[in-house]
Amino acid sequence: MHPPNRRLNERHWCLSNRLYSVIAHGTPAKEATRYIRIEDEPELSPRVVPRPDPNRPEPEPRPSRRRAPDFVTIFQRGTLEGYTLSRPDFNMGVPNFMRNRRRLCGSENGKPLDIVLAAKELLSATHVAIIAFLMGYSMNSRMAYNMRAYENSTYRRYRGDRGFVRETQPKRTIEFRQAAGTVDPDEVVAHGKIVVRLCEAVATKTPEELWKMILDLAQAETHPQWYDVFDLLVELDLVEEARVIQQQMANHRGIIIPDGDIESILPEPPTLLSRLRDALWPAQRQVNNRAPGYHTDEYGSLESLMLEMGTGGIPPAY
Repeated sequence: MHPPNRRLNERHWCLSNRLYSVIAHGTPAKEATRYIRIEDEPELSPRVVPRPDPNRPEPEPRPSRRRAPDFVTIFQRGTLEGYTLSRPDFNMGVPNFMRNRRRLCGSENGKPLDIVLAAKELLSATHVAIIAFLMGYSMNSRMAYNMRAYENSTYRRYRGDRGFVRETQPKRTIEFRQAAGTVDPDEVVAHGKIVVRLCEAVATKTPEELWKMILDLAQAETHPQWYDVFDLLVELDLVEEARVIQQQMANHRGIIIPDGDIESILPEPPTLLSRLRDALWPAQRQVNNRAPGYHTDEYGSLESLMLEMGTGGIPPAY
């Protein structure tokens, strides 16, 4: 949902945590704990990953552009671009302390760790500073989701200042750095609401709901025609914000949406008969050969031929 320059030539200002972070290199939480020397008492309880849902549907292409009763997108699932992996950036980010240590099971050389495996490891962390470290990049201080406010060197660390004891770094923030600059007030508000809603959702969802979201996002990477960012926004009740983001994305691509009327620029959906004609046109000769006396020239089209054959417009079984 962000413009290409933020994912390509300007990517070093907002590197993908999913592709280049410490956890993406298969670093276990226990190794991170030893390296950054966490000595505080655990402040988080490891989250137990729910059992697999036997009723979870298998991902399959969903060609419909309607994401909600009142929201239609101009972008089909599977057509939106995301980050692409830069091998030099990935190899440069291999943590030095992990070069001779055992990585997480499932790690592969030259390939970011699977999303599901990475999520499980992050949920096992017992301190927020461990998560911040795993989500960082060893060669760049700021990533797409910057969590430096929770680094172990400053998080809940205190210092004396003119007779007072103050926190070295009192912020409790995560910096979202992907969005491009804009002076459009609607875009500013929409991005702000999306950020806040994402944090609210993660904080309030049940373990089962949170894990479903993680699985959906993981499968969006391998099955982009099944799930994309607009599906996520709709599920988070951000339909109006999705409209604004869609308009912003259309502007970046030079697409003009007349007066916000999405359906006016979409191609006409194919009818059943048009799909049959496209699929079966080469079969006309077979039909004529198998049905003596029936010729498409007499009936004008393959559809009328099939109707005359008593198939109700459905091709006969050969």
